[in-house]
Amino acid sequence: MNFRKIISIETFLLLIIPFIYLISWQSHILSTFLALSLIIIVFVIYHKPIDIIFFILGIILGSIGEISCVYFGVWEYNNPLFLGIPLWLSLFWGYVFILINRLALKLIIKKEITNKSFNIKLLPFIYLLLIITPSLLKSNIAVFLGLLIINIVLLYKADNRDHFFAISFAFFGPVLEILCVYYGLWKYTKPDVLGIPIWLILLYSGFALFIKKTADSFTQAIEVKT
Repeated sequence: MNFRKIISIETFLLLIIPFIYLISWQSHILSTFLALSLIIIVFVIYHKPIDIIFFILGIILGSIGEISCVYFGVWEYNNPLFLGIPLWLSLFWGYVFILINRLALKLIIKKEITNKSFNIKLLPFIYLLLIITPSLLKSNIAVFLGLLIINIVLLYKADNRDHFFAISFAFFGPVLEILCVYYGLWKYTKPDVLGIPIWLILLYSGFALFIKKTADSFTQAIEVKT
């Protein structure tokens, strides 16, 4: 399988997400079936330890963040299943992180890890701030500034994969959000433009950087033990 074909497969698996959302979000059974089918396909192609780490982190931490923000009224899903969120949402968080990481490794080629220069003890605190900032701050401008500071901290001595994660999620995430808000899948309490708040770009890039650095930390720990 040549390089271009690998990239095209990963890109296709990312771009198919909006179609899955739009055709299945009103049915919990259909949306879950389609989400699981795509996840099985992805794990057949990518099944290294780092893929599993990204998948688990994406599902668990993505779901916690979603549930928290729904609880505090930041956004609302129109067809939730449990604790205010649909099941397919949790599954796709893990799915997306696997694909973005694989694209990063293929495009950048050299896997650079800079976590040794980043204080990984800050990661739990940063995750808490990523949830609290949009949930408790009253103004969209205040949320934007808070998330901007978090992104600056996470980008300290960033490597090329950090930049790729931040840019990919900052672009793909809001585009998907605008589409899904337009078709009624969910809505924001305080939107600014096209149904989404201005700080959403920074929330996506910050969360992507947090998951990437956390996954790299787990990978390093596994490599040291083996």
